Amino acid sequence: MSNINADTLIDLLFIHFNVTTMADLATHISVSQQTISKWKQRNSINAIKKKCIELGIYNEIFGDFNSNTTINQGDNARAGG
Repeated sequence: MSNINADTLIDLLFIHFNVTTMADLATHISVSQQTISKWKQRNSINAIKKKCIELGIYNEIFGDFNSNTTINQGDNARAGG
């Protein structure tokens, strides 16, 4: 059983958009670099899910995780973005 966290999801976003820097990723997903850093620090899975849905890439990022996957929700109470 996999334990998915914000770091893993952000890595998948890097791969999906074929970028290597936080600045490039931020540009592609229309958020600031600080927002991505906060997602990582707070393990903000829900904020990443919301952004992926907004961008229409939810299935591309989350589709590989089956129903047996445990997603660590982290501290999403302050998951602004």
